[in-house]
Amino acid sequence: MPKEVFQFQSSFTPDSETLITLSGSGESDLAAWSTKTGRRLAHSKQPDISVVGEFDFDRSGTRLAAVTDDALLKLFDLPSLKPSAVQPAGIKVDGAEFSPDGHQLAIKGRGVVVIWNIAHPLPLSTSLHNEPFSIGFDKDLAATVSMSGAHPTRIVSVAVGRLRAWNLPKRTPTEIPVPKYIETVAVSPDGRTTAILDYDRRLSLWHPGDERLLPGWQMDDVSSLALNADGSLLASGGGVTDGRIRLWDARHGTEWKPSMRRDKAVVWTVAFNPQSTLLASAGFGGDISVWKVVRGGDGNKYLRPLNPDRPFTGHTGAVLSVTFDPTGTRIASGGDDGSVRLWDVTAGAAIGEPMSMSSAVREVTFSPDGRTIAAVGDDGLQLFDVTTQRPLGPTVTTRARLAGVAFNADGQRLVTINSHGRVDTWDPVLWSTVATEVTERLCSIASRNLTRSEWHQYLPGKPYRQTCPRWSTAPHTAG
Repeated sequence: MPKEVFQFQSSFTPDSETLITLSGSGESDLAAWSTKTGRRLAHSKQPDISVVGEFDFDRSGTRLAAVTDDALLKLFDLPSLKPSAVQPAGIKVDGAEFSPDGHQLAIKGRGVVVIWNIAHPLPLSTSLHNEPFSIGFDKDLAATVSMSGAHPTRIVSVAVGRLRAWNLPKRTPTEIPVPKYIETVAVSPDGRTTAILDYDRRLSLWHPGDERLLPGWQMDDVSSLALNADGSLLASGGGVTDGRIRLWDARHGTEWKPSMRRDKAVVWTVAFNPQSTLLASAGFGGDISVWKVVRGGDGNKYLRPLNPDRPFTGHTGAVLSVTFDPTGTRIASGGDDGSVRLWDVTAGAAIGEPMSMSSAVREVTFSPDGRTIAAVGDDGLQLFDVTTQRPLGPTVTTRARLAGVAFNADGQRLVTINSHGRVDTWDPVLWSTVATEVTERLCSIASRNLTRSEWHQYLPGKPYRQTCPRWSTAPHTAG
């Protein structure tokens, strides 16, 4: 007979007052211990939880999540170890992590990430592709994701030697080899042109349907790229040895001269407005400049300062991302000072107070209706209401650092890419501020009302009611 091996793992709660142990050689013994007295506070036999399995605590240290061998998600109250919920995880799980506020739980399995709302047994997001893969150095510069405005079901991502293009609902992408080490990437808002600059400063282009990258042209020291609405214009921001902002005919590789020198600092970000009449740039110096795109009498296009003596100032560190709202009248910026700021382009002034994250903000983007800003930083994804300039819910944390974010044209999808190249789609219930929209979305997913037992479990003390009038009451309503 094979010899049974005794296995053991342990972990402290965030306040270090309780030690959780999981041990055994067959069925597992889950136990809670007081670190002050050394006494066992509670224990529970868990035959379906592997000793080498995953468990995680919420930040308050009052809840433990564990995943069983048969893909059930179990929640326990601490330190009593009393089960508080059991839900199908839906996937073979090899990792679990609570959000900072304890309201959501991210579980990951082979190629899938599912975000669960603890108070509701429905997944809120799922991953798009299979195995995660490692990325080379300067990984934050080598990952981008975009959703096409013209094709709301098309997603393009670039990371670690691969360009991937999805046409939803198909989850198998088209893959195009790209250089492993990428300096920067830009995707046109119409989704028809992707520009990739490698570490040898060679620019390549890709269009949907192309089976390989198309050779472009050699560029100088460049740190950022942007394509205008139809992909006909390319803007570049200079790197350490340059600092110039240049305008290019993206279809023929011709530079529209003269270039504009913003300063000697690195230009980390450039962005066109939707009308292709303005270009915003920012970088290491912390200021934001806005340029007019004008056509001269010779037919060439030029950049001219919109407010030459009034750059947007306010960030206390480098600006890493700028973007225009759909009207082209406002700019959102994100910096390594952890702030997201809103600017009035016409007035040349800040709007309201800065919105804050707890780490550097690497990318910002507006929703198609201009009412929401999505920002990604080292600590995760945060949504902000543009009118109130307040956060919409907690920061959604992920194990790998996020590198890019995009909305689709109707605002019904949000996609992110992390520093390992993983692309995730997010359900709009996460950012809707209209209660009826949230209710309708959840009802359409569930296709039923909560049972009475589910109601009493998740909404104890509240009188039962049907939250989805167009659906019948779910079976097994006794309780």
